[in-house]
Amino acid sequence: MTYPRSLILNSPAVGLDGPWLVDKACWLRADWRLFVAALVCLPGCSTKDVRLPSLREQFVLRAEPEQPTSIADAKAKIAENPRVEFVGRIGANEYFSPDKATFLVTEILPDEHGHSGNQHADNCPFCKRKAAEAPRAVVQFVDAAGEILAVDACKLFGIEPADTVVIRGTGELIASLNLLVVTADGIYLKQSRGGL
Repeated sequence: MTYPRSLILNSPAVGLDGPWLVDKACWLRADWRLFVAALVCLPGCSTKDVRLPSLREQFVLRAEPEQPTSIADAKAKIAENPRVEFVGRIGANEYFSPDKATFLVTEILPDEHGHSGNQHADNCPFCKRKAAEAPRAVVQFVDAAGEILAVDACKLFGIEPADTVVIRGTGELIASLNLLVVTADGIYLKQSRGGL
């Protein structure tokens, strides 16, 4: 196909060096090829985990459990009943396992001396000591084979450090560490700083 000389563009008009022939059919073929390449590459380049919606459906509780206990109460009753349902506060960032659906939850301590807020606990020596001695539980979400899910808990549940959650599952007390380990089958985000 030939085009008249009038379709030859000057470089200042298009920002290119030298004259360029605008071949509409060529551009359409190139655009079509780029479009197909984009469609083929984009799904493979996506970082979104397609399992997240079904895992959320499986583990996120729609309603808050009616009478969750404290972590201390759950630990005390674990010998008579391994089923637990407790409320706790998610620990700091270092208590999340990257790319795993597991994290640490600490007891929510009562405010005994008139201070409040998450920032206060970081600055008050009395609150720091109480928080260090507070009961804790490791929460893990597992697949059908019993392996910890290979997905970041923050992304899966939209949780952050200092969020308040209710955890439901089967607990085991590791006596040597005085630590409750819970294989969870449900989580309810009670109070969030960010969330889903």
